[in-house]
Amino acid sequence: MIALLTLFATVSVFRAVAAGPGTSAAAAPLSPATVVARYAKALQKIQEPSVITFDYTLSQTGSRTLEQTHRVFRAGDDERDETLTVDGKRLTPPKVRIFRGRRNRYTLALLAPRPADYRFALIETEKDGHHLDYVFRTIPKTPSAFNITSVIIDGARFLPLAIDFTTGSHAGAGRISFGSNARWWVPYFATARATVAADAAIEQLTFYSYRFPLSLPPTTFGQFRPAPTPPPETVPAPAGPFAPASVPLPVRAAAPRRRPASLIAPVDRVLSPGAARPFVPLATPVNSTFRHAPPPAAHAAPRPTVVPIVPGLRE
Repeated sequence: MIALLTLFATVSVFRAVAAGPGTSAAAAPLSPATVVARYAKALQKIQEPSVITFDYTLSQTGSRTLEQTHRVFRAGDDERDETLTVDGKRLTPPKVRIFRGRRNRYTLALLAPRPADYRFALIETEKDGHHLDYVFRTIPKTPSAFNITSVIIDGARFLPLAIDFTTGSHAGAGRISFGSNARWWVPYFATARATVAADAAIEQLTFYSYRFPLSLPPTTFGQFRPAPTPPPETVPAPAGPFAPASVPLPVRAAAPRRRPASLIAPVDRVLSPGAARPFVPLATPVNSTFRHAPPPAAHAAPRPTVVPIVPGLRE
């Protein structure tokens, strides 16, 4: 009997050690003040990766329906956003947008409510494995156009698992969910609801395929630009009854190294994404009786532009 009791005691001690410090079988809740203090301390220690790549899907329903898949490359405040698919159709090549000096809008540093700016009121606790998570209502000390209404704090790392928000425009509201990935705390889901043109609209973002390389090639944030067309070369014309020696005859310039396959190709197929520039054909000799035909009045319809239903959150 003594040996059996000793065995039970040993097993209990082993379970307590395996569960980790601060955890018990009953998972006794901490006081709200203790949770908020640990939460504030955890936010001070949080770090963001300087280089990150990830994919995300965008789904919008309501006044308009849209499905897109994107791939994002970030280094510091530089961002490359590639649109891979639109409504199930793959774009070849992808549509590329380059942003300079653009902060990441889904970081804890930007979104997490701070005790200095909000009052925290405990609503309930939720059991999460061997620990408890804490649900707080947050009341802004100074209301603004974007307010956090509640936050779920992870009871193990004391970082936000979910942040609920409201916006002043379009009666918007939503939630952003976070979690651990390697040593980083990153977003996984974002949902927003709003009223646009008297119709309810819902937008959902799902983030996945996180990667944290040490660096990215310098060309990641560059834009392709065609080589400029060189000016036409001229040589003196031989003297004769039909061509005075003082009048040079233009000679057609050599084709540039990068020239569009068709002179009437739409601009967005000739240039890489960015500020569109008009296509300038090769210079026409002054003594030529031919003229380039004007481009067609219509070509392929432009790809749809995503308009966020909650301005400032995504765009």
